[in-house]
Amino acid sequence: MTKIYDFGEEEGIAFIISEYVPGETLEEIIKKKKTLPLEEVLRLGKEISDILARIHNKGILHRDIKPSNIILREDGQLKLTDFGLAQSFRIEKLTIEGEIIGTPAYMSPEQISGKAIDFRSDIFSLGVVLFELLTGENPFLAPTFTGVLHKILYEKTDLSGVPKEVRSLLSQMLAKDPNHRFSSAEEVNREIRLILKEPVSISLPQKTLYLPWRNIIFLLLILIFFLISLHSFLVRRRNALPQIKVGNSIPLEVIEQEKEEKSSPQLSLLPQEEKKGDKKREKKEEPPIPSSPRAKPDYGYLKIQVEPWADIYWENSYLGQTPFPFPIKLPIGKRKIKFSHPEFGVVEKEVEILPEETTHILFDFKTVLGGLKVIVEPWARIYLDGNDKGETPMSIIYLPPGRHELKVLNPNFPPYVETLEIKSGEIIERRIKW
Repeated sequence: MTKIYDFGEEEGIAFIISEYVPGETLEEIIKKKKTLPLEEVLRLGKEISDILARIHNKGILHRDIKPSNIILREDGQLKLTDFGLAQSFRIEKLTIEGEIIGTPAYMSPEQISGKAIDFRSDIFSLGVVLFELLTGENPFLAPTFTGVLHKILYEKTDLSGVPKEVRSLLSQMLAKDPNHRFSSAEEVNREIRLILKEPVSISLPQKTLYLPWRNIIFLLLILIFFLISLHSFLVRRRNALPQIKVGNSIPLEVIEQEKEEKSSPQLSLLPQEEKKGDKKREKKEEPPIPSSPRAKPDYGYLKIQVEPWADIYWENSYLGQTPFPFPIKLPIGKRKIKFSHPEFGVVEKEVEILPEETTHILFDFKTVLGGLKVIVEPWARIYLDGNDKGETPMSIIYLPPGRHELKVLNPNFPPYVETLEIKSGEIIERRIKW
């Protein structure tokens, strides 16, 4: 990504000052070379999707991915530029005439129609860029602006001109329905690595707590103040205790004699018979008074952390949606807890709540569930265990571990049926070509 040095407004015109990047834009490369080799396009797609994944994770949506905004530096590295629409995009502000007629040709259907957009819109635009790098042409260009819009919104993209290795990839990236596209730029990056036969590691993001240096200094000052206060308290307490002079200590035998002399008047109160006896009178011990047992509390606490998030059900009661800022007070005992997510389904676990204790649950859907990725050429409707999961192309389907029946249907071909064994944390893939 290019560095931004300044931005502002001058005479009603907004401006951004960014770093100068020596190199060529992908638009200039396409004009010179027309097309690029498949492996080079995949390498570029891998780098661009990695950049998108990083800005998406920071909550930034670019909204204007196109070849003229991607620079190939002289050292071979990519730079993504022009974040002018990243935070304030409105389609009515785009000019239809002149040289920027190409901009709508890279927009997603939901972006053009004015619907709410998310990171999957950038994935659609990246798919258009990869298509153009492979074929030398934008798939949605038309003589008129309305023709461009009609192609993006309604016409199925012809992928016959791209290599067969990437047809499934581009088909999913250019799906009209965002629910049928890759759900994240990380998935696009992973798919490209699979095509390049590069090792892919499925790792969960780790959250690191960064503490600003001002907070660290503040905590150190509090600790120093506490230690000084504690030292002053101990000194005052020591000075308040009575001082014992070592020179006036009394020998042990003298203390014993004084005890005997002081106790003798008490012995005269005993009957005469007991005074002459050899045995000492034993003191009767009174039985201890039983203390009433403290009643055990009938409640405990539950602290839940779920990745990415879930609706939580305790038995049949709805507790709410994570994240919960504080532990939840619940009755003690073993109970069933359900984690529900629209993409991952419902997972049920048994949890024991102990009296006055906090039980911690760290739950990640992707480590408990397994995944299935189905790629079909030309297309098909997917059924799992008799449930309609939608039409390809689609992203990874997450399933509970165990045996599942996969059924792939296309009215023009015989049905494909297979029983699959899904394991926790494992993603399996099925490629079907009729």
